[in-house]
Amino acid sequence: MLNENLNINYVNNKNFPVFFIENFFDYTFYSSLRKNFPLFNKDKFKKFANDKYALSLEDDYYKSISQKNVVLSDLKIFLKSKEFVQKMYSLLYYKILFSNNHNILRTIKYLRPFVKLDSEKKNFFDFMYSKLKISIQFSYMLNNSKIVPHVDSVKEVMALLIYFPQYDENQNEYAIEKKYGTVFWESNSFNYDNQHLLNKDEESLFKKKNKIFYISDYKHNTCCGFIRNDKSWHTVEPCDLGPNYIRRSININFILIN
Repeated sequence: MLNENLNINYVNNKNFPVFFIENFFDYTFYSSLRKNFPLFNKDKFKKFANDKYALSLEDDYYKSISQKNVVLSDLKIFLKSKEFVQKMYSLLYYKILFSNNHNILRTIKYLRPFVKLDSEKKNFFDFMYSKLKISIQFSYMLNNSKIVPHVDSVKEVMALLIYFPQYDENQNEYAIEKKYGTVFWESNSFNYDNQHLLNKDEESLFKKKNKIFYISDYKHNTCCGFIRNDKSWHTVEPCDLGPNYIRRSININFILIN
C-alpha cells in the first residue's frame, strides 16, 4: 500500500520541520482510494468552523460503510498497523526529537522507546514508553472554506495530510486547485493550548505580524507533513473552485498519550 521508496523532502524553516512526500501510496492503492473516497454527507460528518467537515475512522458511520467496502476496510487496518506507525515514526524520529528542544520534558518523553497503543488499558511500566495513538480522519472542506491560524493539540507529535484533489493536470481548474494546499507560517508566538484564531481581528493581526514560509502543493498522492511544536502555526486559505467543490484529504495524527 505504501510506496516502497518514500522520498522525504524537507522545507527549510527555523521553527518546526515541514516536509512533503510525493507518491505516498503505491499507484494502485491510491487510485482505489480515490474511487472509494466516502461521499460527502453533512448529516453524518462532524462539522467544524468555516464549513469544514470530518469523518473519523472510529465513527459508527465509517464502520458501517467500511464493512461493505474492502478498500476502506484495508485502509484502516494498514494505517493502524504497527508496521506503518513504526516506519513513519522511525523515518522522522530525529526531527521529532529536536523540534521540541525548547521543552525539556517533552524531549525526555520522546527519548523513551515508543509503542503503538492498541488499548486504553494502563500498565505500571507505562512511564518507560512513549505510547502513541493514531487518529485518522477523512477531511472535507466546502468551496471557499478555510482553516484559521492555529497550532495542533499539545499531545500531537506529528501530522500527515494526504491530498485527494478533484482535478487532473489536463483540466483547466488544476492550476487553481494546486494552490489549495496547507499554509505554514513563521511566527515567534507560542501556542500551548491548541488555540484557533477564530476572531477575525486576531486572524488579521496574526497574518500582518507573521509571514508565510511554505505553501504545499495540493496534488494527487502527495503527503504534506509537519512535526508539531508550540510554534507550528498553519492554515488553509480560501479558494474558489465553484459552488459544488469539496477539498478532500486524509489526515493522520500521531498522538502521545502519556
